[in-house]
Amino acid sequence: MKTLSKSSRWVVGAIVSTLAFGSAAIGQSSLYSNTPMAGGGTPRQSQFWIDPTGENDSDNDAISWAPFILPEASTVTRLRWWGDSLPDLGFYVSFYNQDPNTIASQPDIFAAGSQPIARWTITGPQVQNVGGMYLFTVDLPTPLTFEANTRYFVSVVARQNEWYAPWYWYQGMNTGSTFWWQRGAHMYFNIAGGRAFELWGSPVAPACPADISGPAGVPDGVVNVEDLNAMLSVWGTDVGVGAPEDIANGDGFIDVDDLNALLALWGCM
Repeated sequence: MKTLSKSSRWVVGAIVSTLAFGSAAIGQSSLYSNTPMAGGGTPRQSQFWIDPTGENDSDNDAISWAPFILPEASTVTRLRWWGDSLPDLGFYVSFYNQDPNTIASQPDIFAAGSQPIARWTITGPQVQNVGGMYLFTVDLPTPLTFEANTRYFVSVVARQNEWYAPWYWYQGMNTGSTFWWQRGAHMYFNIAGGRAFELWGSPVAPACPADISGPAGVPDGVVNVEDLNAMLSVWGTDVGVGAPEDIANGDGFIDVDDLNALLALWGCM
């Protein structure tokens, strides 16, 4: 059984004093990337005529949905996509669940009452001309959290003030597909070639098994000095398998392994 020496306890105190001032925030990073093919590949129309009379019945209307799967649960805060120049009235940006009634790659839009996860009108995205292709960037008005290994869809639709004006979403380098609708064709398609877009944000913070105590003696949602004190109160004892303080390896003993595991999760919420 490993014990904590007097000098080690001093080191622990110094570590705790440092950690008490806070931990570094998880930085925003690219969660999903499908950059465009040279020249835009095979573009797909995705535009909607904003009819001033409210009819909105142009046969040229089209919508493209692009599927994505994230390897770990993550919160998305930014969307980037590549396509034609900025349309007159900006974009509709929407996120959808996978249709739960089929294994086919299609958004949840067919069942009565189906709604997007989120939908925004974006009139002022950041715009860059990159080699003749336009890169649009928008910070989502509300961050969205997605589960790991689950198919979702994003849709980008240009808002046009001319009934015949198309807007093209470019093709990405990665293999994939596009779920597509055009009013004039009177049907939906699942066609080869994914769309060019990126999702930015950060992985969801891991669970906190080291949150074993709090001011009232019960877990309080953060790993801090309360949890360290709870561990040190049973230091070097056989607390039995399954005890909350035995967070390292489940051997029933509270020792340096458990302390290191707690410190590795310091500040976790």
